[in-house]
Amino acid sequence: MLGVDGISIKAHGRSKRVAIKNAIKVCYELAENNLIDNFKEALENEKFSGKPT
Repeated sequence: MLGVDGISIKAHGRSKRVAIKNAIKVCYELAENNLIDNFKEALENEKFSGKPT
């Protein structure tokens, strides 16, 4: 989701406990690996021409 300044995981309403546990685990791992900061840095370093490639 663009515009979210953080990690967001979406699960279905019928998700079982294991699915929710795994979603939380993924969030934790993404936070530990600084996904958001790395993504922001990559975007800042990218030179956008405004034209599709």
